[in-house]
Amino acid sequence: MPAALDAQSVGPVDVAVILFEGNKFSGDVAPALAELNDSGTVRIIDFAFVRKETDGSASVVEAGDAEVAEKAAQQQQAAAYQQQQEAAQQQAMVDQAASQAAAQTAAQMQAQQAAAAPPPPAAPPAAAPDDRMAKIKELGEMKIQGLLTDEEFAAEKARILGT
Repeated sequence: MPAALDAQSVGPVDVAVILFEGNKFSGDVAPALAELNDSGTVRIIDFAFVRKETDGSASVVEAGDAEVAEKAAQQQQAAAYQQQQEAAQQQAMVDQAASQAAAQTAAQMQAQQAAAAPPPPAAPPAAAPDDRMAKIKELGEMKIQGLLTDEEFAAEKARILGT
């Protein structure tokens, strides 16, 4: 037991024995145990791995052994890196979806605005040559009667002729 702990401050102690059939233990459980300990779900004081060899002998690997600790740290780093990559991929997908939604919304708004916009004013219909001549004659009579000045007559005539 570590020196900083005494039996009365530890509280109830449970012993867990985990069996791996056929000696198929790879050490993958170490990061899971570390995560449980870090989250406060369990409090691991000490642990050891006992392995039965094919010749019937047993070998023990203590949690403090450098190899086990290093592998656990590497696996934790790999898991953290993978989580970061997955989070980045998810964020990229969210960003792409948001971008597509914004583009679609902008296109819909443009279509709505185009549909709601009034048509451009129609050009006045071109008067037939005979109709234009009749209007110019009418303007000439108004000028003779003194109803139009020379400038007003010239402006209206230019308007009628489209010049």
